[in-house]
Amino acid sequence: MNDYNKPEEPRKEKRSLAGNSIILNLIIIVVVAAIGLWISYISIALFTKHGQKDIVPNVEN
Repeated sequence: MNDYNKPEEPRKEKRSLAGNSIILNLIIIVVVAAIGLWISYISIALFTKHGQKDIVPNVEN
């Protein structure tokens, strides 16, 4: 019997995290959102002056 008459074996699909694009995309979205929130927090902390006082001139109407 030659190779042409043999029935094909069913292919086994590899299941991995990289193979499932929906889960991988969700993980990437969560990571990028967390990094964005962290950058926003750091930038707000740099430019705000909580607990510090500034001298403001008197303004009369």
